[in-house]
Amino acid sequence: MKCDGLTAVGMRRRAVWQVNVPLLLLLLVMVSFTPPPSDALVHDGGWSPEEEDMPPCPTSCDCSFSTFPSFPRPLLTVNCTGAGLNDFPADTPNTTEALLLAHNRLLNLSSLPALPSLRLLDLSHNHIGYLANHWVFEHMGLLVHLDLSGNNLRTLQHGSFSGLHSLDVLDLSDNNIKTVELHAFGGLNHLSVLRLGHNELYELKRPWLLSMTSLGELYVQGNYISVIESRTFDKITSLLHLDLSDNALRRVSENGFLGLHHVKVCNLSDNDFVTIPTKELRRLSSLDILLLDGIKITRLREGDFEDMAVSSISLSFLPKLTVVHKGAFSNMSQLRTLQLHDNPQLLFIHPHAFSGVPLLHRLLVHNNQLITLSLSIKDSLPTLDELHLYHNPLHCDCNIFWLKRDMVSVYVEVNGTETSYIKDADKLVCNSPEVNSNVLLSTIPLQMMSPVCAPTTLPFFSDSVNVSIGDDLRLECQAIGVPEPTLFWTLPDGQTVNSSSDTLGVLSQDNTVLTLTGVQVSDAGTYACRANNSISYDISSTAVTVRNKDLRLAVTDHANDYITVAWIGSIPRPQMAHFQILYRKNDGSGGGESAGVGSEGEEWERVYLHGRMHRCTLIGLKPMTSYEICLVYRETYSVQCRNFTTDHRVALAQPAITRVDMTRVVASVCAVVGVLLVLCLARVLTRRLRRRKDYQDPLKEGGEMDKIPLEPIDHRAPGTPLCSSRTALLPNSQI
Repeated sequence: MKCDGLTAVGMRRRAVWQVNVPLLLLLLVMVSFTPPPSDALVHDGGWSPEEEDMPPCPTSCDCSFSTFPSFPRPLLTVNCTGAGLNDFPADTPNTTEALLLAHNRLLNLSSLPALPSLRLLDLSHNHIGYLANHWVFEHMGLLVHLDLSGNNLRTLQHGSFSGLHSLDVLDLSDNNIKTVELHAFGGLNHLSVLRLGHNELYELKRPWLLSMTSLGELYVQGNYISVIESRTFDKITSLLHLDLSDNALRRVSENGFLGLHHVKVCNLSDNDFVTIPTKELRRLSSLDILLLDGIKITRLREGDFEDMAVSSISLSFLPKLTVVHKGAFSNMSQLRTLQLHDNPQLLFIHPHAFSGVPLLHRLLVHNNQLITLSLSIKDSLPTLDELHLYHNPLHCDCNIFWLKRDMVSVYVEVNGTETSYIKDADKLVCNSPEVNSNVLLSTIPLQMMSPVCAPTTLPFFSDSVNVSIGDDLRLECQAIGVPEPTLFWTLPDGQTVNSSSDTLGVLSQDNTVLTLTGVQVSDAGTYACRANNSISYDISSTAVTVRNKDLRLAVTDHANDYITVAWIGSIPRPQMAHFQILYRKNDGSGGGESAGVGSEGEEWERVYLHGRMHRCTLIGLKPMTSYEICLVYRETYSVQCRNFTTDHRVALAQPAITRVDMTRVVASVCAVVGVLLVLCLARVLTRRLRRRKDYQDPLKEGGEMDKIPLEPIDHRAPGTPLCSSRTALLPNSQI
C-alpha cells in the first residue's frame, strides 16, 4: 500500500506538470515579447538610463544617450564640444561611456580623470602639444575609440598609449607629428584602425607596427615618406586597407610589401613613382582595388601589370603619361574596371596593350589626348560593355571607321534593354583631318569613311635631339593605320634595323623604342622611324647632336713635383661623382686635346672626384717632365685631355701638404715684433711720466716750506724687462 500511495502521488504530480507546462511556455513568450519603455535603455553594468536616474551633467556640457556607428547600442555621452574648456570637466560622471571634448582649448594631457567605463574619447581639434606621461590613459582600460586628430602633437614617446589594451581605433591625423619613438604604439595589440594622415612623417618604421597584429586599416596619407623599406609590414598580416597616397614615394624596396596577403585596397596615388613597382604589387595576392592616380610615370611599359589578380585599377590624372605600351595589361584574369582618364598628355594606347584580360567590362579613357583607339583593343576585350572615349581629339579616318560602325550597329543588353557600349557617343568630336575638324562623329556618314588608309607615324621626339657624351639616347616612335603598320629604323650610317635584324641590340621587341647606351661623338647624325603597310608608308626623323660635357681643365699651381688642376664648367656639383681625373707621364706617343684614355702608353693613375672637390693636386711627380692629364666621364668617356710640364724649381714644402710662403712668414714675424716694440716703448714712457712732479716748488714763493710727506724710496734692483723681441717669439714665453 505504501508503494501504491507513492505511485498515486507521482501520478498526481505528473498530471500537474502536464497541465502547467503549456501555461509556463505561454508566460515565457509573453514576457520575452513585452517591449521596454521607449526611454529606458539598460546599461550593461545594470544602470537604468531613465531620465530621473541620470547623474549630474558637468557645466557647459550636454548629457544624453547617443548612438555611434561602431557601437551596437547607445552610450551615456557627455558632450562638451566647443564649450571653450581649458581643462577636463572635473565633475564628469565616472559612469560616462562617451566623452566628447572636440574644439576646445586643451593644451596637454598630463592627467585624466578616472573613467573606468569610458569607451569613446574625442579630443580632436584642441591645442594638445604633447602627451605628458606614459600612464595618461591608465584608468581607461575599456577605451575603444580615441580621437586626437587636429591637434599640435609633434612627438610620440615610448609607451604613449600604455594601458589601452582594448583600443580599436586611434586617430592621430592632422597633427604635426615628426618623431615617433620605436615603441610609441607598444601594447596596442587590439588596434584595428590607425590614422596617421597629414602629419610630417618622413619614414614609416617597422618597429612602430610590431605590436599591431590585429591592424586592419592603416592610413598614412599626406606625409613626406619617400621609400618603403624592406619588411615594413611583415607583422601586420591582417591588414585589409593600406593608404599611402599623397606622399613622396619614389620606390618600394624589395620585400617592402611582404606579408600583405590580405590587403583588398591599396592607395598609392599622388606619389613620385616614375615606374610601376610591379614586383611588390604582385605580393598583394588578395588585392581588389589599386589606386595609382596622379603619379609621375611617363609611360606604361610592357609587363607593368602582368599577372596581377586585381579587379579595379585607376591610373587617372597622371600629368606626364604619354603612351601605353604593348603588353602593359597582360594575364589579368580578374580585371573588370580600368580607369585611364584625365591624363592631359596621353596620346597613344598600343593596339596590343591588352592581352589575356577576359573579364574587363568598363574601360574609361575619356578626357585624354588620344587621336584614335585601335580595333584590336576592342577585339582583345570580349566582355567590354562600357567604353568612355569622349573628349579626345580624334583623327577621323580609317582608324575610327570601326568606332563609327559600332555606334550604329552594335548594342549590349543592360537590365533587359539594348544600349550602345560606346557611352556618351554624342560627345565624340573629330579634331582632324581638317575637313572634319570640330565635327561630331555621329554626323559623318559611314560611307564617307574608308576602312583602310596609309600609316601615320607618331614620333615621341622632336626634330632635333641633343645628348651629352656618355649619356643614353632613347627614341620612341609609334604608328597608326589600317592595316596595322610595321616599324623600321634607319641609323646615321644608312643601316635599316628592326627587331629581327637588330645586331646592335638597340631596339625593343616591338620596334617602337630605339636605345643607345653611352653615346659617342660618332653616334651623331639622323635617325629615322619608318612605318609601312600595304597602302603606303610614313617617315619621321630627328637630328641627333652629341655634345661634350661642359667641363674644362685648368692648372692653378705647379712645381717640380706636383701639379694642381681645377675644373671649370656648368656641371652640377652632385654629378661630379661621375667624373675622374686620369694622368700619366707623356711618353711622346701623342696627347693633348685629341688624346683619349684608350690611347696606348704608360698605365694611367686615377683620381675619383666628388661634389665637395674644387681642385686636385697630383703629387709625387718628376721634375721637368711632361704629363698627360685627362678629365673622364664614367671612367670611359674622355671629356678633355691636356699636357702639363713640371718645372725645375725646388718646392718649399712636401707635396700634398699645405705649402708655406716664406715671404708671408717673415712679414708676419716682423709685424708681430713691431707691435711688441711699440707696446714696450709706450709702457716705458708711461712709467716715466708717473715719476714727474705734479706740484709747484714752494721755495719759489719765498714763504715757509710746507712739510710734504715723501714717498718711500724703493732701493731694490731694477726688475726684468716687461718684454723683448726675443721672448715675444717664443711660443711658451710668459709676458
